[in-house]
Amino acid sequence: QAFCTARAVTIIPSRSLELQWPLSRRSQITMAGRFEIAIVMVLVAIAVADAVWDPLQHPSINIVQKEHINSMPSELSGLSKDYNGMMFAGGVQTDKHGATWVARVCTSGCREPPYNSAIVLGSVQRTTEEASSSEEALWSWTNMSQMVVSHSDKGLTTGPEDPRLDSVEGERFILTSVNIATPQQSCPSDAESPSRKQVFVAVDPAAGPEQCIIQVDEPGFDHCADQKNWAPLVPLGSENIFLVYSLKPFQVMSFDRQLCKARSVTNGGLHAADFSQVRGGTRYVHGMDVAEGAVYWSVAHTPPLDYQAVLTAVLVRTSPLADGASPSFELLGMSCGLTLPGLLGADNTFSYPNSILSFDKDMDRADVTFHIDDRENKVVTIQGVKQWLDMAYIQWKETGTFQCSHYRKLAANQPNVTTTTTS
Repeated sequence: QAFCTARAVTIIPSRSLELQWPLSRRSQITMAGRFEIAIVMVLVAIAVADAVWDPLQHPSINIVQKEHINSMPSELSGLSKDYNGMMFAGGVQTDKHGATWVARVCTSGCREPPYNSAIVLGSVQRTTEEASSSEEALWSWTNMSQMVVSHSDKGLTTGPEDPRLDSVEGERFILTSVNIATPQQSCPSDAESPSRKQVFVAVDPAAGPEQCIIQVDEPGFDHCADQKNWAPLVPLGSENIFLVYSLKPFQVMSFDRQLCKARSVTNGGLHAADFSQVRGGTRYVHGMDVAEGAVYWSVAHTPPLDYQAVLTAVLVRTSPLADGASPSFELLGMSCGLTLPGLLGADNTFSYPNSILSFDKDMDRADVTFHIDDRENKVVTIQGVKQWLDMAYIQWKETGTFQCSHYRKLAANQPNVTTTTTS
């Protein structure tokens, strides 16, 4: 990988500047003009110095293939035709159940409040080699059923949102954000529009409770704030579910799926999270084994309506690990926001990463789902993640956790947090 090196730019004094211009042009250069040129050169110098190209911050991720997912036929789901919008379509592959897909469907096209959302679960298959309106292959739902999730009817946007499908010990579950009040913690907004809570929904009975609001008993946790973008991390072969609560600072919670309680595994409990730079996105998937354990990765995103993809890498440390102890977690690093060439059309505004279907580290290919402008859903095959993970691990070994220089601007105001777990 080549690096662009910043170079100092010398600002030429006015007399020297005058000597570099032909005599016929000197009279046209006023003092104001010289000053403007100097200012431009300063700005260029600053821009060059700030744009040192780093393949960790700006990884080379290429789209190998982009495919379109059809919206659901209403007759498959049993929902009324008022549910005419679909977003957040993604899935997971398990040995026991094969490929399973989930999506959020809503009234009013998911775009014009008031509207209600629901979750559907089913199967998606490629049905044609080319879509009628593009060169993309076309995927269609072959079966579908609604996952009923309890919620409040108060507010402009009601129902479960952003369903993240994952599995533990081969059993599937969903994390979703639901507007619902809880008797244990009353909030000022409950009367008109309850805040959103993270809800665990078991697809398979062995995964845990059919449905429960995740209770977080931590001093720094705001029960009345909307809870969104929690990303599940389930280590290979583990019976435990972990939840990446925030990336700035990096904070992880362990989840007791029988009691439906989450507790911080961060020293000092939960701290106030900064979501102004980067937010959680897809579930975490296994990237590679390393001497300390294994590296898992996810595609996070920048805030709305930018929604650029952000690669994140987390070390799940299992070596050395005492009998019965839980793993510890450390953020290796995260990239800057990425623009994937060819993902958006000329009329599109944003893309939102919501699911990693699969990752083949030997081929360095990952299938990631995105929804576009809250109305289109895509399966995108990308290449370059494995190369980035290799570099991320080497950089972490040399210098510790890295991050985008753009995010670093607020680092001085954040607590210095390391993440460990107890048995």
